[in-house]
Amino acid sequence: MKEIFISAKLIESNVIRLSPAIDDPHISLLIDHKIVLKLEGQKGRNFVDFHLNKPLLLGHSYFLLVPSYGRIPLDVKDATTFKGFDEAYYFDGELGAIYRRTETTFRLWAPLASKVVLRLKKKGEYYFSSIKMMRQEKGVYEIKVKGDLN
Repeated sequence: MKEIFISAKLIESNVIRLSPAIDDPHISLLIDHKIVLKLEGQKGRNFVDFHLNKPLLLGHSYFLLVPSYGRIPLDVKDATTFKGFDEAYYFDGELGAIYRRTETTFRLWAPLASKVVLRLKKKGEYYFSSIKMMRQEKGVYEIKVKGDLN
């Protein structure tokens, strides 16, 4: 049996390319592990393009569900080159660890990420704790940690 590598890639803000071309009429788009859209594609030579009604909003977990193959993660890394990306996700605020005696704000610009977790080891503690950061506007993730982290 020959192994087949299947990829799903966002090639425009509203176009998903599945390659190689798969003849399966029951392909769905999953957003955050929930089926939200049945897809109908336009077949090319060795691929299928799925045109969405609107641009895909970054910051979520995306998969294509192909019943005969399973879940295929959607690669969105080229989204930074799409028209309108800079206008939609440009952030000129302060990033990094913003220390204050009563709390420290951690802020990271990661517009393509679907989740960011801060690993923090406080003074005197043996283990790191994992803290889920919350997505804000412009693809910025932020969490405030109370207490003096100096």
